[in-house]
Amino acid sequence: MNHRKAMIMNIFREIKRYITAREAAEYYGYPIRHNGMIRCPFHEDHTPSMKIDERFHCFGCGADGDVIQFVAMLFHLSNMEAAKKIIEDFHLPIDINNARDPPARTKAEVKRSPISSNPDVLHQETIQRVFHAYRVYLKNLTSWKEVFAPLSPKETIHPKYTEAVLEMDRVRFILETLAEGSEMDRARVIIDNRTEVIELEQRFAVDMLRK
Repeated sequence: MNHRKAMIMNIFREIKRYITAREAAEYYGYPIRHNGMIRCPFHEDHTPSMKIDERFHCFGCGADGDVIQFVAMLFHLSNMEAAKKIIEDFHLPIDINNARDPPARTKAEVKRSPISSNPDVLHQETIQRVFHAYRVYLKNLTSWKEVFAPLSPKETIHPKYTEAVLEMDRVRFILETLAEGSEMDRARVIIDNRTEVIELEQRFAVDMLRK
């Protein structure tokens, strides 16, 4: 495998560690049922026939693949163009010009390990962990702002709506800093928010168990 092909494969691998096909479909406006089925966007689908999670498979037209192939087919792009779009749209901290092998440790191992405040804090796995926690938080905030929006001035404001209004800009700033900031800025974000990251992981792990 030549150097360019190896670099591209590493970029694809890193993207799939951050984003699933299901998350991409939701981001691009495709409602997903509780059973993980959606109407296939690649053929005239009147009854949901696509199963989507980490990967996608349509039992109607046979379309099948991962998140990169989903975005490529959805927007008529090459796989590399789709990868660039995903990195830009989700603000992923992936340097497309300097991709490297992702860390060998699993997501579960990264989640269980404590966040360090030493100079190694910018290790890729730590950035990935913090970025993932705030991306999940932003996803929930976005949903809460829509679902719990008051329908009239007299309605009691739901605390999750209030939280969404107060926190969304701050969380977006954190994600932008992790994706595009200097090493010093990213280190400061990680160190300043290490306690909150652990709390977010615990909070949404509990929420996931309730679903």
